[in-house]
Amino acid sequence: MTEKTHRKSDVEASSPCQVVVVVVVVVEVVVVVVVVVVVVVVVVVVVVVLVVVEVVLEVVVEIVVVIEVVIVVVVVVVVVVVVVVVVVVVVVALLMLLSAQDPSYFQRFYDAIGSEYSLDYRSELLVKGRRVAKTGINYDEEKGDACLNMLSGTGSDGNKPVPKCTITKECWEFMTFPDLDDYSITHQLLYFIFIDKVCII
Repeated sequence: MTEKTHRKSDVEASSPCQVVVVVVVVVEVVVVVVVVVVVVVVVVVVVVVLVVVEVVLEVVVEIVVVIEVVIVVVVVVVVVVVVVVVVVVVVVALLMLLSAQDPSYFQRFYDAIGSEYSLDYRSELLVKGRRVAKTGINYDEEKGDACLNMLSGTGSDGNKPVPKCTITKECWEFMTFPDLDDYSITHQLLYFIFIDKVCII
């Protein structure tokens, strides 16, 4: 055999091997491409799922916050209603007790406090800068009771009894003293409710 023939037969013999190698390489490339595509798809799906979960969690958190606010509002409303009911029950019970223990005292003030009273006033927002500083003056119970007794006609000026709806200069100044609060202002209001409902006809 000549050298040329030998080479030809080597090439022919190696051809099937080369085909197998090419097929293996192609299969490997296809497998790598498929694996890369699968990995990319999995990563994209995971990212999309994470984004959706994050959005859903944000919505759930907002819903929970709204529910918490609604619960707080409902609780506050219920507490306010309960407090108002308790106050009304206590006031009614005290009025009934007072009526039973001292009917004349009860009757003196019934005309003033036995029905609702509303003030015709112009509402305004009291900002901090416009609030009046506390005077530090405490309500004088004895003087206040004496003034209310003069209005109801059960008081006296010294030893001399006074007629119903008597308003002395001292009582007027005491009951119109400006910038009081708390217990003082409620009694000032009671004094003028009594004048309005009992004395002014």
